[in-house]
Amino acid sequence: MFRSSLQSNTGMLFVWEDYTSRCMWMKNTKIPLSIAFMSKEKEILEIYDMVPMSEASTCSKNKAAFALEVNKGWFKEHNISSGHIIDF
Repeated sequence: MFRSSLQSNTGMLFVWEDYTSRCMWMKNTKIPLSIAFMSKEKEILEIYDMVPMSEASTCSKNKAAFALEVNKGWFKEHNISSGHIIDF
């Protein structure tokens, strides 16, 4: 939140102990981001582009244990899509 930029190839990883549908928003987030919701096995389930400063929720359709936010378009630029496994 409150950032005016995000370095390339960096992001924010969210980790939850429980496994349920997740919702994220962009309140006070000034830069466009893409978010990937991931399973317990670190498989990307869904990817969404998010709108800066929006208070509308972007929710996963599936249960998620992780979410990764990066600069908008990063997943597409790196040919990463649903079904890919993220190693971290």
